[in-house]
Amino acid sequence: MSAEHRATAIDRIATLRRLLDGQPNASDLAPLVDECEHLANAVQAFHMEAIRFRMYGLNRQMKSGGHTLPYEALALLDEAREALEAAGFRTR
Repeated sequence: MSAEHRATAIDRIATLRRLLDGQPNASDLAPLVDECEHLANAVQAFHMEAIRFRMYGLNRQMKSGGHTLPYEALALLDEAREALEAAGFRTR
């Protein structure tokens, strides 16, 4: 597994977490911020099933339309997914 790709994924997830936490509706986005933290922890721990589970859940919650998200939020999640898959993690 590529440490570089893994580091990129962790960076994108952290950036996504900060972006969501800095929004005017941050209290509504708190569950997504928590999911980002759990996902980053799973990546750091190389926990394959947790990565897949957390990525699926975060993706589903963000795309459900139940939250007002900044445009770049979905792009950051996609970049994290691409980096994880390049590092050898299955995310789907």
